[in-house]
This record gives sequence, C-alpha cells and structure tokens, in this order.
Amino acid sequence: RLCCGGRRQQRSAHEAQADAGARQDGVWRSWRGVGLCVFCFLVNAIPTSSVALGQFQYSVFTAESLQLLNICASFASLAASLAFGRVCKHKAVHGMFALATVLAALVDLTPLPFVFGAQGGPRSSHELWSVIGILGLSSTILGGFATCFTVLPVDTLVTCASGTVDARWSSTTYGVLLSLYGFGATAGGLVAAPLVGALGLDGHDWGALPEWVVITASLKLLVLPLLLLVPRGIGSSGHGNGGTASSSAPPLSEAPLEAPLQLDEESETGSPTCPLGVSGARAGMLPC
Repeated sequence: RLCCGGRRQQRSAHEAQADAGARQDGVWRSWRGVGLCVFCFLVNAIPTSSVALGQFQYSVFTAESLQLLNICASFASLAASLAFGRVCKHKAVHGMFALATVLAALVDLTPLPFVFGAQGGPRSSHELWSVIGILGLSSTILGGFATCFTVLPVDTLVTCASGTVDARWSSTTYGVLLSLYGFGATAGGLVAAPLVGALGLDGHDWGALPEWVVITASLKLLVLPLLLLVPRGIGSSGHGNGGTASSSAPPLSEAPLEAPLQLDEESETGSPTCPLGVSGARAGMLPC
C-alpha cells in the first residue's frame, strides 16, 4: 500500500508538471510569440549604410577591382560565420544579441578611413592594390563581419524559437518569423531612402557619406532595448516546448518507469509483494 501511495503521488506530480507546461505553452504562443514577431520585424527595419557604401565603391574602383572585392567579401563572410560560432556558442540568446550588436556597431565605423580617403578622387580609377584599394578591402572584410554578427543572431533566435513550439507548428513558426524578418528589411529600405535623400547622397555627391555611416552604426544599438520583446529562456536547456519547468525535475517522458505492483502474488508471510528492482529483471520478491 505504501508503494502504491508513493507511486500515485509521483505520477500526480508529473501530471501537474505537464499541465503547468501546457499552460505556459499557451501563454508563450499568445503573448511572447507576438513580442518575438515584432522583434524580428523591427530588428531588420533599422537602416544600414551597406547600399550607400556599395554604390560608393562602384564609383571608386575599376570593374575588375570591384569583382575581386566582392570575392573577398564572400570569404570574409565565411570567416565571420566561424568566428560567430566560436564567440557566441555558449551564450544565451540575450547575451549573444548584446555582444553581437555592440561588435557590429563598432565594426560599422571601420569604412570611415576608406570614405575619407576616396572622397574627391577620380571616378572608377582605383585598383584594389592601391592605398585606396587596401582601405576599401579592409572595410569590406570588416563589413562582412558586421553583417554576419547582425544576421546570424536573428537566424539563431528564429531556429531556437521554432523548436520551442509544438512539432506540428514548428515549420510554420519558422517560416512566419523569417518572413517578418525579410519584411523588416524592405521597411528598412523605405525608412533609409528619405534619410539618404535628405543628406544629399544622390550618387554623385558623397560628402555626407561619413555622417550616414556614423548614424547607421549608432542606430544598430537600438537592438539592445528591443531585446525586451524576446522571451526569456529561448535557447536555454531548461526551455523546451514552451514550458518553464525547473531543469532539476525530469520531464514526464524521461521519468523512470516503475514496475507495476503485483498484489496477486503473496510471499510466504502472506503479504503482498512487489519487484525488488525497477529495471525489468527481478532478483527476488520482498514484502511491500
């Protein structure tokens, strides 16, 4: 009887834990999911200087040098992806975003020497191996790092968030979040266009380009307060299927299987007996 009572209490505790997890999953879908969708949209709606810098490079370098620059940018993105995995692999989502945002904002300022050095020079005449070319190459390589440290945290967040919902909706969640992220990029272009026009960056006069680089690098820091929209616990080991149960308690599916009581068998004393072990093999029978 004591064995029966203990097992019933344990089973009731696991059922209560499962019910609490289901309630938390509902809360996540209703409120935290909305905040996450808004975050994915807003974080990519922040204007960037990448388009203006690309047009400026097109006006400065020869066609061959520009193509070599793009090839170097691809290799830089690969190195940046490896560096991101090395730096942020053990960090929680909020810490990863904070670190990547600060690094990206600082790296976004590195094109300034190239911009100042190439302003006022002849158009489409610089080779990649000139002084201006070296400055442009260094800014492109570091710009690849800034881009990866801006994009990869969002990809990580979207993947982790999709894994916390029910398996039937994980693919839909993944697609919706990525769509909102892409829509944010379009909205960011709409926001940047009038600002670029107000600064007089028309493709011929690049005098205000340094100011635009500084403005966009500073705007990246807006990601830090937006992190309040991201639910806590995404990507951590204790957050799964939307639940927030303590990691010290085993999940219901991982609870040790108890062997059923055998009340129809009696020992020599006449007391109901139960298995000695719970792993399946019984070494003997003892009174419960």
